[in-house]
Amino acid sequence: MLVQHIVFETNPVRYRIERLYSESENEFYADSLPAALQKQRYGSELQAFVIMFYFELRVTEEKILNLLQAAGNVISAG
Repeated sequence: MLVQHIVFETNPVRYRIERLYSESENEFYADSLPAALQKQRYGSELQAFVIMFYFELRVTEEKILNLLQAAGNVISAG
């Protein structure tokens, strides 16, 4: 017998940026995120989920927002 489940959960990922100090130059140097992650606040899986709900299932923006917030995502109506 096969029982199927679905789990809605957030999976926040914290990226640590290395920062080094040069005594000889009296300056800090910081690494940067990969280009694919820069200026991103939401992962590609979440973006695909929202697009599927909106375009394929015709779920309203308000209902998608309520679902995401209920699952623990920090997101505004804007």
